[in-house]
Amino acid sequence: MAKVDEEEVHAPIRRRSITLGVMVFLLIFSAGAIVFHLWRRRQLRFYRRDTRPRSERRALLGHYDYLTRFANDIILLTNEKGEVLEANDRAIATYGYPREKNLWG
Repeated sequence: MAKVDEEEVHAPIRRRSITLGVMVFLLIFSAGAIVFHLWRRRQLRFYRRDTRPRSERRALLGHYDYLTRFANDIILLTNEKGEVLEANDRAIATYGYPREKNLWG
């Protein structure tokens, strides 16, 4: 008669359960890492497509404002009717009109 311990009978099942648990954990962790990576790429694509051009436009407008405000030439921005929408400091000093809009036209 041979004697088999209960531990010996359950050992292969326990090893398979631990192996399966580790594999499930790694699978869930990998899926989370992939989702995070895809989300991060989408955020970067959004930044490149939307945020950076907006910042560049804002900087360009700042440069334009600086150039027109401090230019030695008279610079007037008009609409299609010929009404002055914006004027630089040199135009205001030369013509003597106030900077407020709607007073030029």
